[in-house]
Amino acid sequence: MKIRTMAMLAAMVAGTAWGRNIEVPMEGRVAVCAESVPSNDWVSIVMAKGMASHMFAAAGVALDWHEWDRCPEDGIRITMSLKTEPSDHPHAYAYALPYEGTHIVVFWDRIANDSCGHALPYLLAHVLVHEVTHILQGVPRHSETGVMKAVFRPLDIAQMERKPLPFTEEDIELIHVGLKNREARMAQSPAQVIAQNTNKKTAAAVVGAAR
Repeated sequence: MKIRTMAMLAAMVAGTAWGRNIEVPMEGRVAVCAESVPSNDWVSIVMAKGMASHMFAAAGVALDWHEWDRCPEDGIRITMSLKTEPSDHPHAYAYALPYEGTHIVVFWDRIANDSCGHALPYLLAHVLVHEVTHILQGVPRHSETGVMKAVFRPLDIAQMERKPLPFTEEDIELIHVGLKNREARMAQSPAQVIAQNTNKKTAAAVVGAAR
């Protein structure tokens, strides 16, 4: 099967992984750029991106995925860590810099190790959604339930394959408030943004519970 055909099939599966596609009025479009991963799991990555888009569509947000080297100036950049040191955010699957508003680091190796193969795209999708939400909300907060909970336990990962973990109503409200704030911030000069965030270096992470 040709690679292009496989990619199209993967995208179709991603869009329908949890049922019918969701069509909602889009109140905001967000550019997201993910670093490539040199592995045989590229289909899982395509699926995860599609699932993440599906999850955000339910919140009235559209993700526009871009190649790493063609990332727009206002794009959210996702770096993939392939060989993560144990001391780097121990037990976390990823972390975002919500006050900085641009960068996310995903610990690819930890996700791959904890997802047992078939669950990889589902776990990766939820990690992407979790961290992008931190960036959009602009604050390092977590919810008691759903995709923004602080810890993804084995039971959560098992559920992801059947149905996505949802956003809470508060999550969605904060996303749209954050989108408006982000638009205003992007209109500022880089010097203004740096000045406002000089003392705000807090990272927000999603943690994987030990099996």
